[in-house]
Amino acid sequence: MKKTINTFDNNAKALTLDSEYRLDPATGLWTLIVEGREARPSNTGRNDVESTLLDSETQRDPCCPFCLGSESQTPETVAKAALRLAAREKSEYVIDDFEIVSPTPTEEFDKSDWFVRVFENKYPFFRMNSTGENVPTFKAVERVLTSNESTSNALFNSISGRGRHEVVVDSRRHVRSWSEFTELEAKLTFRVFRSRLRALRDSGCFAYSFVFKNVGSGAGASQRHSHCQLTGNVELPPDVGREIERLIRYERARKTRGETASFWDAVLNAELQARSRVVDFSERFVVYCPYASRFPVQTEICPRFNVPFEDYSEDAIDELALLARKTITALEEAKRRFYPDDPSPLDYNVVMKNVPARLTSDLLEGVGLARPRWLILPSIVKKAGYEIGCGVDINPIAPETAAQLLRETF
Repeated sequence: MKKTINTFDNNAKALTLDSEYRLDPATGLWTLIVEGREARPSNTGRNDVESTLLDSETQRDPCCPFCLGSESQTPETVAKAALRLAAREKSEYVIDDFEIVSPTPTEEFDKSDWFVRVFENKYPFFRMNSTGENVPTFKAVERVLTSNESTSNALFNSISGRGRHEVVVDSRRHVRSWSEFTELEAKLTFRVFRSRLRALRDSGCFAYSFVFKNVGSGAGASQRHSHCQLTGNVELPPDVGREIERLIRYERARKTRGETASFWDAVLNAELQARSRVVDFSERFVVYCPYASRFPVQTEICPRFNVPFEDYSEDAIDELALLARKTITALEEAKRRFYPDDPSPLDYNVVMKNVPARLTSDLLEGVGLARPRWLILPSIVKKAGYEIGCGVDINPIAPETAAQLLRETF
């Protein structure tokens, strides 16, 4: 069990040294306990005074910690997309004018020469706080509940939260959404994603790493300035493990039936044949609203090729970046058309479903079955009593209707 500093004097809350995953013995669901994150600053509620604070010429907000020139307000930069030396005198830039670099001991690194910047989260979900080889896994803890061996703590089990949590400030301009990005900004952002995820994978420390983006307070964002987050998880998250198990079962059944298409190829082929839920497609990617979408106008970008995201070519990365920007733009327009009486900007989440870098021994058969996808989830409705009570989401907009609306706005 982790140590806790009890500081209840002066109405202070208990401060924990580590985050901790706790298992609900009745449902089998896990919760990550992270005390302290409620202290992180927020500026998402001051949109009404944005126009008086924002410098229209430099597109900087002097009160924003993520804007160009505010680097001292965040942890040190661990990577950045910056202009190559030979391109710094140019008036217009192309993607090849940039490089992604990390600090060296002899470099004054936190100068304002970045276009995308990465640093460790000041209020992280978890840290690399334990490196012991005998730390229990999610499955090992779950097995304790049904074990025949006597234990005094079978109902209250936990494991230490271990990993890395980074912030990716994906534009030095004070903008809110990917729809406001230039093509260059979008491409740089996704190239930085690939670089950071590759670094975490190649370190050998993490079983699963992925990117996510929260836009707007309704989607959980605490900062208005566009940014993403990236985590490296030491243990394979339970939901990811369950998805791999389902893919393994499908693969076994597919071979028994004599079918040739893998799961994701079969899904995309079926969607392209039906067309009713497809928004757009190319030789590399399909944009569609999944058949069992859990959220209104939920959209997914799935590759038609089976390559880890960390190994994408520049062409594939750039196409994906522009497709993501275009999809967000279409979603924002769709929201305005579907909810004309609501003038507020669209709040949304982007969640990358990545390929695990390391699988447990019982899941090794699933190597190569997963495929990196990008889920875009508009925050249009919130879960209520039925969803919470039954664990079944209610979606008031059929994916076929959503796809048709998006096709019109693409």
